[in-house]
Amino acid sequence: MRNSQFKILTNDTEENLATLHRPAKRVKNPHATDIVFLMQAMKEICESPNVAGIAATQLGKPVRIFALHLDKSKPCKFYINPKIVASSEETFEEPEGCLSVPGQSGYVERAKVVALKFEDRNGNQKFEVFNDPTGFSAKAVQHEMDHLDGVLYIDRSDRVFSEEEMEKAFYEAKAKEEKAAQDQAITDEILED
Repeated sequence: MRNSQFKILTNDTEENLATLHRPAKRVKNPHATDIVFLMQAMKEICESPNVAGIAATQLGKPVRIFALHLDKSKPCKFYINPKIVASSEETFEEPEGCLSVPGQSGYVERAKVVALKFEDRNGNQKFEVFNDPTGFSAKAVQHEMDHLDGVLYIDRSDRVFSEEEMEKAFYEAKAKEEKAAQDQAITDEILED
């Protein structure tokens, strides 16, 4: 059951954009009632299919908390007062989407590996390195950190597409790849003869 007290802000009004672009402030007490309710709402959102993470700022609350739920077989994880303390020089660029920017995707260059310092729900200092082969976890952390700093991925991307344009580009790229594979197979066959 979705917590109706919180609504995901989208970029469709000037008021929402102003709120989404406002940098978040440090959480002083993670056990405060309003923070506990906020984190419960964030958990419920993250448990939805196709949701990797959510930042408190997306719910109109300018506090430095984000939640990730990258592996749906494990519990949602909270990062309070997070700070990226290191990132790899190696970067990659992939399309990103966002609950606050519905119906669009955009290419954003991100570090493939990041190290994060943060507090857990009990106020304990933690450190975690996000280093998976695809770079997805590091991308998710950077995306959510941008939210806490008042930045949307569309502020970083010079290539933003509608869902239909992204789908068309995907199928065109796939067809081009298949054609190249067929051409290579024909070339290989000719060279064998």
